[in-house]
Amino acid sequence: MLVNRNEWVVRLTKLMSAVGPGTIAGAFSCFLFEGGRISTNNGTFHMETCTSLVPEKDTYVPAAPFLKLLTSLPDEEVELIFEGDLLHVKTKSLNGKLNVAVREEPKEKVEATTEHVISNIKDYLSGMSFCMPAASQDVTTAAMCGVRCTEELVLSSNRFKIFTWAKDNYTSQKFQYTLPVTLIEVLNKFKGEIKSLVLNIGNKTKEVITLTAQLDDATLIEGAPIVGKYEDLKKYFPPEGAKHIDIPINQEFIQSVSRLTVFLSNLLSANKEMFVTVTGDRCELSVHNPDYGRIVEEIFLPIPDETFECSFCVNPTLITDALDTLPGDSPQVSYYSDLHLLVIKSDQSNCCMPTRLTLEKKETKEETNDKQ
Repeated sequence: MLVNRNEWVVRLTKLMSAVGPGTIAGAFSCFLFEGGRISTNNGTFHMETCTSLVPEKDTYVPAAPFLKLLTSLPDEEVELIFEGDLLHVKTKSLNGKLNVAVREEPKEKVEATTEHVISNIKDYLSGMSFCMPAASQDVTTAAMCGVRCTEELVLSSNRFKIFTWAKDNYTSQKFQYTLPVTLIEVLNKFKGEIKSLVLNIGNKTKEVITLTAQLDDATLIEGAPIVGKYEDLKKYFPPEGAKHIDIPINQEFIQSVSRLTVFLSNLLSANKEMFVTVTGDRCELSVHNPDYGRIVEEIFLPIPDETFECSFCVNPTLITDALDTLPGDSPQVSYYSDLHLLVIKSDQSNCCMPTRLTLEKKETKEETNDKQ
């Protein structure tokens, strides 16, 4: 069959987003030709596109070598022929062969499902993308490695911070599910080309089985939610009416936190500490790095109340992550001293992070322990 080389390179390059390392399973590093489709699967999600090239049996073609060969050819028209365990690639000046593998196992039967169409794709991906940085990277936490979508919120947590996004603005769906970060990343990669986004619901379970995106060129991206129980994170947020202090931050505060975060970049996450003391309209930020020394910065904050005072210790990386991902230019920072929580929020998103003992309290505690 004659194919347009350039068109195939473009479409197969998209499919490479779902190609996994061959060391896990050989099929994950291949293009699968089956029933008029070319598909790839990395074990988390799969992608597929239509083709008129249909071998007699479902066949795996090594993805990277095949795409590399097509990309390197000078001719725009290429002839592809399946013959047993070989794929012939022919042009006017080249006659190449690739080893392929026939799939022998029977196809699995897919249960019929109902569909729920996500109408506002842009806002849906904005919420999922906002929560991605807070998803756990610890594989032992199962579903916590993904972004959770509930009836009220989109949320995620790595046990150090919690990000939430109010989702009532973009969909009325009542299903709960957890999407893997890798699937959200590939949806973001092609978000400008997504024509439709659909949740596939099991008729018997009434649960989300897969999320399917169709691109403008008919390429499909489909992934399944992460299986497992997701911890109820709403219980960690301060209750309505809880005692707190609002800290009006400015650009000087944001730049200072960014500088101090860089100063601690060589330390493990658990050892990164920034001490914050606010007295009146003055804010003192200080960090200590055993390798480089100590930095103390004093900045002005637009606080009209001269009696305003609070003090806490927090990992500055958590603050920079929140400020970098929060939409809008004027995030609100609230400190809950009784709960030892710092909450940074905008109109429809929240970042909740724990605070620790201040330097003064730490020294007092150490002195007490020494005396005992």
